[in-house]
Amino acid sequence: MKSKLPKVLHKIADISLLEHVLLELSQLDEAISCTVVASDSLSAHPIFQELKNKHKFNIAIQKEQRGTAHALIAGLDDHKKYSAVIVTCGDTPLVRADTFSHLIAEHKTYKNQATCVCFRPEDAYGYGRVKLDEKGNVAEIIEQKSLKEDQQDISLCNSGIMMLDMKNLNKNLSKITPDATTGELYLTDIYEVANNQGGKCGKIVTTECEVMGINTRAQLAAADKVMQGKIVGRLIDEALKFYSLRLLILQEIWKWRQV
Repeated sequence: MKSKLPKVLHKIADISLLEHVLLELSQLDEAISCTVVASDSLSAHPIFQELKNKHKFNIAIQKEQRGTAHALIAGLDDHKKYSAVIVTCGDTPLVRADTFSHLIAEHKTYKNQATCVCFRPEDAYGYGRVKLDEKGNVAEIIEQKSLKEDQQDISLCNSGIMMLDMKNLNKNLSKITPDATTGELYLTDIYEVANNQGGKCGKIVTTECEVMGINTRAQLAAADKVMQGKIVGRLIDEALKFYSLRLLILQEIWKWRQV
């Protein structure tokens, strides 16, 4: 981001990326508790502390950056009493509450061990691909560098957002092995592990725009444009509802005066 400001504290539509995510999660009807997995520097930032006081989330510190599975392990202690955990990204600010609700419903209805939020981009290059089994469930997620020749045409991609059943989660996480190249623990391996344990892994599909991650200034500007458009659209809808209601009231008054 070419900035001293932590990435998730950059703003679109005058609200930080992280707060956009927190605001959408706050709209869910489910009983949830939110933990933000952060570094020491992010957790100490005054803007982050203001968000914590405002939204009352928990903080888990990931002392070492050992991959996405390691980050989840760092944040799990606060959620042992819950039946499932949603993993989402602080730099993916356009995900709607409706999508989280859809994810929860899919996970519960089909009693999945893991449920993946997927999308089909215009260009799938660089994304982790979602390989499905013969029943249409998620078999595994394959990173770009590991794709075989006959897997290059897989168009369904992983957003990084998922819901995981707590019952088998610790056991499944313990079976994830470090990547041979980076030594990191990748949470995407959880699908293959769950399948190997006889679990079921489902999916929902959303748009590429909604799960856009922010890693550059250009992507920040693009997300800001989308968010501004959503705000304008909502204001127009509210204005139309207001004027429709006003017209209805005037019509009723006119009818009353004619009686």
